[in-house]
Amino acid sequence: MGAVDPERGDRPTILLLEDDPAVATSLVRFLERMGMRVLLAPTPSAALETAGTHPEHIDLLLSDVVLPEMSGPEAADRIMQIRPGIRVLFMSAYLEADLLDRGEAVFRGDFINKPFELSDLLERIQAILADANR
Repeated sequence: MGAVDPERGDRPTILLLEDDPAVATSLVRFLERMGMRVLLAPTPSAALETAGTHPEHIDLLLSDVVLPEMSGPEAADRIMQIRPGIRVLFMSAYLEADLLDRGEAVFRGDFINKPFELSDLLERIQAILADANR
């Protein structure tokens, strides 16, 4: 799958919840190169504030699972209350089963393991957004 085409008006907005600055910077650069708008939140509280104040539509929350303040799934549940219909893609270096064993909240969204190929991430995001538009 290729990049989105901003000329066609299909430039999605991604709320990125990632506390590791190096990972966040890499993801922002990549997603913006692929034609997406990225709203970066380094903490769950920043993501909640952005979800509540951003004046335009937010298509997808891309969130780490293990975060300070609260888990990614807890933050996502709160964001989904503010932004009904937002899609969610979780990412973690932990396996999904290990996260569940650790007592992390049940995921209401898709999941991708870190490390991942950026092309795989793009493919997952585009599939989720395509499914949302059906």
